[in-house]
Amino acid sequence: MYIKRDIEKTLIDASKTFQIITIYGSRQVGKTTTADILFGSS
Repeated sequence: MYIKRDIEKTLIDASKTFQIITIYGSRQVGKTTTADILFGSS
């Protein structure tokens, strides 16, 4: 189950301007999952 996050629109907008985006925060809060959902896994 994926929880939609408020930061998603900001990340998508930033990806149009910047080639690299850093997502940091506490462990187990969904950073990698959010990046995978928005941009596909590498």
